[in-house]
Amino acid sequence: MKFLLLTIISIFLVACGGDSSGDKVNESQTPNDINSSGSSDSSDSSDSSDSSDSSDSSDSSDSSDSSDSSDSSDSSDSSDSSDSSDSSDSSDSSDSSDSSDSIDSSDSSDSSDSSNIAEVVSPQLSFEMPDNIANECEFNVQVINSASTNISNIDWFISNESSEILMQGTVNDGNISELIIEDSGIHTLTVSAQYGDELEYGYSDQLIVYESIPKDIRATDYIVKSGETQYLCEDVNIWNDATLKLENGSSLASVDENVKTILMWGNVEIAGNSENRISISNIKLENSFFSTDVEVSVAVAYADFINNATIENFQGNTDIYYSSFDSHFYQEDEGTLQYNVFKKGLSIAPNGTVIKNNDIYCGGLESCMFVKDYMFGNDFLNARPIISMNNFYNPEDKSITYNSDSFTGSNIDLSGNYWGDMTSAELDDVFFDANDTPEKAHIFLFEPMNNSVNDSTGISSSTDSTDSTDSTDSTDSTDSTDSTDSTDSTDSTDSTDSTDSTDSTDSTDSTDSTDSGYSSTPENIITCISLDGAYVLSLEEPSVYLGFFGNQIAPDSILNTIGTYGSSINLTSVRNTIGTYGSPYSMYSVANNLTDTPPAIYKNGVRIAHLTTNQSLDRDVSLENIDAECTFTASSPAR
Repeated sequence: MKFLLLTIISIFLVACGGDSSGDKVNESQTPNDINSSGSSDSSDSSDSSDSSDSSDSSDSSDSSDSSDSSDSSDSSDSSDSSDSSDSSDSSDSSDSSDSSDSIDSSDSSDSSDSSNIAEVVSPQLSFEMPDNIANECEFNVQVINSASTNISNIDWFISNESSEILMQGTVNDGNISELIIEDSGIHTLTVSAQYGDELEYGYSDQLIVYESIPKDIRATDYIVKSGETQYLCEDVNIWNDATLKLENGSSLASVDENVKTILMWGNVEIAGNSENRISISNIKLENSFFSTDVEVSVAVAYADFINNATIENFQGNTDIYYSSFDSHFYQEDEGTLQYNVFKKGLSIAPNGTVIKNNDIYCGGLESCMFVKDYMFGNDFLNARPIISMNNFYNPEDKSITYNSDSFTGSNIDLSGNYWGDMTSAELDDVFFDANDTPEKAHIFLFEPMNNSVNDSTGISSSTDSTDSTDSTDSTDSTDSTDSTDSTDSTDSTDSTDSTDSTDSTDSTDSTDSTDSGYSSTPENIITCISLDGAYVLSLEEPSVYLGFFGNQIAPDSILNTIGTYGSSINLTSVRNTIGTYGSPYSMYSVANNLTDTPPAIYKNGVRIAHLTTNQSLDRDVSLENIDAECTFTASSPAR
């Protein structure tokens, strides 16, 4: 009985102890354990912050339910909810949430840094440089930043084609000032800009540096070679022992828009051709009374004087052919202007000047032509000029006049020029002379006028015959190529017989050999012996002595290449290929194939030949043939 009672008590105690252990389990659960089980329940949520909120709410209800429940099965369920795997999941979820937060925070920080960097915009640099840069010429460069970048500093350097640094410095207020590069060639200007937090931006561009004319040209010829471009930084002096020469296709210009002056104590030769013209811009070639006041030679062919480029030769000789002038031109002394274009008129002091076959534009000009010192001194100081066969376009009223009568010796002859469709009455208004004011004593003679445009590209036969020195002897100069022959043939007793006419010509020539004809006596047949000692005169009025055919050391010999008349640069030399007597364009030249008035050869006062390349003339002989065939011994001319 006792045994049975003890057994029942033992079973009852075991039953009570089991319930007690379940309560302890429930009491021993910490809030974290409960939260873990709640996080597990809400593990499906994609938003970890929402999951945390959900778990808190769930845990609160669960905890309440668990504590309120006395049902052992509920306790068992509660115990199940704290399953280690769930707790592990909850832990993983917590770690994942923490890791996610950490990554997000890091990404947010990186994103912020990235946006800060993007706000620093790199500079956009460029250069503003002169149009022309030449060695030894000072120039400035402006460095321009087209972006809004705050630049702390800009360094610069200039390097040559070998990458050798020639100079360097720092940009001040956006400028690189007072640069002078010693050598011509292709150089590079490079800048490096510092901005932001130790950031750099580089930019570079080419500097094409041309040759510049030296300040002083002395003791030797200075040549701008064919195809070259050279610039003037400042005014230049050509001294009397030197010559400035520009070859065909070359260019000479002021380095900027300001006119530069070449002061001429020495000669200038500008020799272009029809295919390779010479360009001269904003350069004035000057020999004036107030600066140099010497006698120099300026010879120009196929050149374009652009902008304000011009020539002012106060004393000496200026010969210009096939050239153009943008600005008003001033012919100050002797020379020939032929086949040129004067776009803004011209002014002349015509001491024996020949002005022919030019296009002269006058439209809109108050002064198209101003004539000074015309026949001043009654032929004693000034030789009579020739101003004919030119084309004057659109002259304004009173746009052609002359200076005071004190320096004007006669009426001014402008006959034989073309004036467009203007009538005589209209032309009366163009000239301002004695017909307009009692203060002037002379008038312009413009009739007869040419009714068609004069030849401005070559010499016509009518032009030559009217200009021929011998034409005064001609009965019908327009019908004869050689006006002398025409004169002779009219004297012939049998003009229908060409043989008789020729004989008559010879007879007439021998009768008047010193004036207009040639002697036909055997001793004057053209040979090297007959030329030895013969002298040369131009066929202009008055004639100019051009040397004689003598030995190579005689001072006046044409064969003395360093003498006055054998030099290639002297004004009165037939060997000056751009001068009045050696140019292929001058009407008084030995090298003009078309002219009827080349220099003549005399011996003992008798004309014996023409010195010319024009084979249509009687007794023509060229300088080239004489040089090739003859040797002379004479030491003085046979006058």
